[in-house]
Parts: sequence; structure tokens; C-alpha cells
Amino acid sequence: MKGMRRFFRLSALLPFFLVLMSVGEGAAEENDFLAPVALRADAVSYLRAEGRVLAEGNVALRQGAWILLADNLSYDEATGMIRAWGNIAVSTPSGETIFAEEAAFTSALREGDAREVSMRLADDSRLAARTARLRGERSLLERAVYSACRPCEEDTAAGEAATPPPPIWRIKSYSVERNEGDGHIFYEDAWLEFFGVPIFYSPFFMHADPTVERQSGFLPPRFFSSSRLGFGAEFPYFWNLAPHYDFTFAPRFYSDGEFLWQGGWRQRTATGSYRMDAAAVLDNQDDVGAHVDDEFRAFLYGDGLFRASEDWRWGFRAGVTSDDTFPRRFDLSQETELVSSLFAEKQDAGELLRIHNYAFQGLLEDDRQTRSPVILPLLEYKRELQDRHFGGRLRWEGNFLLLAREEGAQSRRASASMTWEREIISRFGIVHDFQAQLRGDLYHVENVPYMPESGRNRGGTMIGRMLPTVGAQWRLPLTRMANGGRILVEPIAQLLLSPNGGNPSGIPNTDSASFEFDDTNLFAVDKFTGLDLWEGGPRARYGVRGAFVDAAWQANLLFGQEYRLATDDSFAQLTGLRDHASDYVGSARLHWRGLTLEQRVRLDQENYHIRLHDMGVFGKPLERVGIRLRYAYLSEDVSTTGQSESELQVRGSYELGRGWNTYAYVRRDLSRHKLVYTGAGVSYADECFSARLEIRNDFHRDRDVEPESAVFLRVALIGLGGGRGEEGDWGGEAGLSGGGGALER
Repeated sequence: MKGMRRFFRLSALLPFFLVLMSVGEGAAEENDFLAPVALRADAVSYLRAEGRVLAEGNVALRQGAWILLADNLSYDEATGMIRAWGNIAVSTPSGETIFAEEAAFTSALREGDAREVSMRLADDSRLAARTARLRGERSLLERAVYSACRPCEEDTAAGEAATPPPPIWRIKSYSVERNEGDGHIFYEDAWLEFFGVPIFYSPFFMHADPTVERQSGFLPPRFFSSSRLGFGAEFPYFWNLAPHYDFTFAPRFYSDGEFLWQGGWRQRTATGSYRMDAAAVLDNQDDVGAHVDDEFRAFLYGDGLFRASEDWRWGFRAGVTSDDTFPRRFDLSQETELVSSLFAEKQDAGELLRIHNYAFQGLLEDDRQTRSPVILPLLEYKRELQDRHFGGRLRWEGNFLLLAREEGAQSRRASASMTWEREIISRFGIVHDFQAQLRGDLYHVENVPYMPESGRNRGGTMIGRMLPTVGAQWRLPLTRMANGGRILVEPIAQLLLSPNGGNPSGIPNTDSASFEFDDTNLFAVDKFTGLDLWEGGPRARYGVRGAFVDAAWQANLLFGQEYRLATDDSFAQLTGLRDHASDYVGSARLHWRGLTLEQRVRLDQENYHIRLHDMGVFGKPLERVGIRLRYAYLSEDVSTTGQSESELQVRGSYELGRGWNTYAYVRRDLSRHKLVYTGAGVSYADECFSARLEIRNDFHRDRDVEPESAVFLRVALIGLGGGRGEEGDWGGEAGLSGGGGALER
């Protein structure tokens, strides 16, 4: 009997399946896909007299990627309509879900009418309405509410009805039209509510559909109040001109009457991408002094990177301003030197070629642009030969430089070197590293002083030099297990032989002026960062490296010194390397329970007094607490000012919970007993809303850049132009992509 009943039940469904299959095949012809149909329910009956199929209990209907779930369902053969009621849920191919209490659909499920509708959109935002008319890509909703916030849940007392509180924000509208085809959601008579309180009304309102990744419109505004510039506001507008390029116009208005016009262009090409940002004040209201030539002040910044082939890439970086203080005064950049460059680079197995061109613009008060160098070009070439020679690796390097400036020394340099390296591990575990290098430099220089402050400069002069070096290094790694961890102790000794001197006074030092002796270059063959200065003379380095690692913590340390047979005045006295015995240098790093401690130290080689101390602590010692601390100290005998200098930077944060975070930071010049800057802020972020309020005090002064106290506020409604994050989807300034769509009114 059960088998007969199952046979008649399946026979009754046959007309229903035939009709739906014919509809699915018609849709397949229109949309180029095949959509088979399947129906499942606790009970299915065929009402022959009414021409209806009735499904009851846990109904599931599937056609291709469309799925309909309901308590009950009926299908009318004459009209081809499907009517469902009770806990309706429709899943669409785009990943959205439509909930309703009662609905009527066409057999393809793409069109219909529903009551008490709730939609969970592709980005997890919600759109609910009293009634809805679904017409393919177009939906018409009445008495609708939209929000990107998830429904809130709060504990209620026993026996009380659970009434969820309103979301952080939502839009209520009399009528809403959603058009997935053009990517818009359009509202009539719309109210924006915060925590259920109406704060803004607009007769017409529109924003991008969540399915749209990039859409033209307004981005979240930024408000601030500054003792330097007064109250201000920035209203960026994003133009999505094409999938591969866009423009953001972000005018900034100040209460003192100044207008900062700024914008950013970004573009992807077939081989890479670039961006250009510009800002200008067309009618300057301030009396800023002689360093500003006229009332027009502007700043331009840009960068780009492109791949010309599998091995070649090229790019640029541009930074230029009309006057020194404009970028810092308007918080566009805190840099004190702008660098513009154009470069090309080729890299493959064992070979590297770099071609760089540089121009510099100093922004400090004592900088003179006529003394800033222009490098056209700097060529660097490195090649490591694949075959082994005398059991070791052979590397060839070349360098070519053209440096010019209006005032000061000019230099043209060609340099080439050959380096041989070999490592041998003995049967006792000693690691022997051998090296030999021969370098030759040829210079043509002009305007180089004969003596400091002599007032007399050299004319065009050719200078050449040959710089040989041979050396060996010995390391003995000793390791053992102790207390559940591994201990490593490694004594290191290095001996280098090269001629004394090698730095004639006629060669200007243009690329090795910035130098600091520390643990990172203790065992470097040549400590100078560039090629103009060369480290010569017989010398020995020795030290010890140690490490301890277990499951709970990790520690690393290095300590050592250098000894020279002859003093070398190529090193400044402040470096601690000019005498026979150098200062001691060391470093330590400890990682334990989410905290990392780093410190570097330099000790006087005679009395072990601290000459340099740099210490940092960062990490999360507790689940909600973050800290970053940096302390730096220079003693008076290594400071350029002749007095000891010390500085402390501290930044701490605390996660208050549920998206709330607070932070504070301070930077203090301890030697001068004054603050450099301080600040504190609070932020909130969840899936639908983000806000940041920050108070900052900057005590720096440079011409019209005066000490400033400022308050910044930024609010973003995710889903209405704020996006799911502040970073663009293919690089550039924060928020330029528009995220999940931008807001229009």
C-alpha cells in the first residue's frame, strides 16, 4: 500500500514538474543557462479540479541557483504562479536572502509580490519593507528600512518580551526603489536615524547598491578644529570615471576664510598603476613671511610602478611644493625633505641593474635649494657568477654617478669592484668565511674646497684610486638544550687587511654623510653607506652572539668591538671609530608573552660610559592593552650639539570592548624639558559604523608653522560611502575607492 501511495503521489507531481521544466528551458534560452527544478515537502497533493499542486511542511523548491523555503506552497497550472506562506526564505544567485510571511512568485522565482519582507543583501546589510514588488533586477518597496548594522540583542528579564533595540543607524523611507542593473538604491521621503532618533530628512536620497564595489559619490567627511587654522571641514567626492581610473575632489574649508583645494587621480594601466595628489591655496589669507613669494601656495605628490617585461620594471616618485612650510601648515605632509625620482630596474637570476634619477627639495629654514643636488643618473649593477671559482662565489659590481648642483661640489664617478667569497665548515664545527675584494674608482670633481673654510675651490680635477681588501671570519656556533629550551653561543672574530688611507681630500663626500656605528654594521666589510668614503687599514672585529629559545620566550643578543692598527680620520670623532679601539656596541631583543623589548647600546671603550642608548618596548602585554615605547639617548661627546640629548615616545591603547578603543601618545624632548607633541583619541568601529575623535597638540615651530592644538572628527556609515575599510582596493589614499558605494543626495 505504501508503494502504491508513493506511485500516485509522484504521478500527481508529473504535470507540475513538466510545467516548471518548460519554464526553466525557456529561461535557459534567454539567459544561456539550464535551470532544472526540484521540489521537496512533507506532503504533496494534486488538486485536479482546481488545477493546483499543494505542498505542505518544510517545503523546499530549487531552480538552478534559486532556492525557496516555506511552510506551505501552491502552484497554479493556469497562471504559472507560485504562492507561498509561512517562514518564506528565498536564496538568490547573488548570495542574497529574501524573507517574507506571504509571497506570490512566477515559476522562475525572479518576479513576485511579498508582504512583511526582509532582505539580507550581499554585504550582510538589511533592507526590510511592509510590502515589496520584485521585478527581476528592479525591486519596489513600501514603508522600508535600510541598515548595514546587524540586529542587536539584549538580555531581558524572565517573562518580558524581547524587543531588540534600534541599530546605530538606519534609513526609513516611504518608498524605496532598488535597481541592481544600474547599481542604485533610491529613497523617497527618507529619514536618517541614529539609535532610533531622526536627525536628517531628505525628500530624495540615493546610495550605491551593495553589489557595486565602486560608485561615484560623497565619501565620509572630516571635521577638525585647530588653533592655527580655526574650524575646518573636508568633503571628499569620488568620481568613478572608469574601472581603471578615478578622481577624488576633496575641498577643505576653514573658518578664517581660506580654502584648500585638493584632489587625487589614480589609474591602473596594462602594466602597473600610478597616482597623483595635488593641493593648493589660491588666495592665501596669512602673512607668512619672505619664504612665500606670492599668494599662490601648492603641493604635488605622486608615485607609480610599472612592469615593462618579466625582468624590467620602472616607476617614479614626485614631491614638490611652492614653499617650505605649506605641506606642514595644512597637515598634508610632515616631511622636511621632498625627494623626486625616476627609476628603472632589471632583476633576474644572479643579476641586478638599477637606474635612478633624483632631485631633492629641503624644507627646513636653513636649507638652500641652490645647494640641493640633482643626480642624473645613478647606475648600479650587480652580477653573481653562477660557476664557482676557487671553491667560492664571485660577484661583480659597477656604479656610475653624475651629481650636479648650482652651488657646491659636483661629482662624476665611475666605480667597479670584484668580490670573491667562500665558506668552509671544519670538522670541529668552526665556520670559516673568506673574502677578497678589489675596487677601483675614477672621479671627475669640481668646486671642491682645498681646505674647510679656505674659500678656495678646486677646478675640474680627475682623481683615481684602487682599493683592495682581503679578510677572514671565524664563527663557532655552540648549542645545547637547557630548561626545555635551546641555548646558542657563537663567538665571532674577523680580520680585514687593506691599505691605510684611500680617501683623498679632493673627493667630496656626497653619499656617506649619514653614518652611525652600531651592531648592524660591526662586521660589515665597509661600514660606510655609500662609495665616496672607504674604510681602509688593517682592522679586527670580535664579539659574541647569543640566543635562547623556548616555548614561552625568545632572546637574542650581540656584543662586540673593533680594533684598528692605525687611527682613521675618515671617521668623524662622534662615530667612536677614529681611535685604535672603537666603542663597544651591542644589541638585545627579548620576546615574552606578547611583549617585545629591543635595545641598542654604545659604550665608551675606556670607561664604559653609555654614549648611545636606544630602547623600545612594544606589543600587547594584556589582551586589551597595547603599548609602544621608544627611548633614545646621546651623550654630550657624541651629540652634534655638544650637549646630551634624550627623547621619549610613548603610545598606549586600550580596547574598551564592543568596538570601542581609546589611545594616547606623547613625545617629549627630555634634554630640553619640553614636549614635542601629545595626543589622545577614542574610536569606535563595527560592521556598519566607524568614528574617530582625536585631540592633538603639536609644539613645533617653523616660520608660519606655529604650535597647534587641534581636534579631529571622522564619521563613516559603512554601506553609505564608508566601505568595509578605509583602504582603496588597488592602492592610493584611504577611502578613494568608495568601498561599498558612495552617498549622493
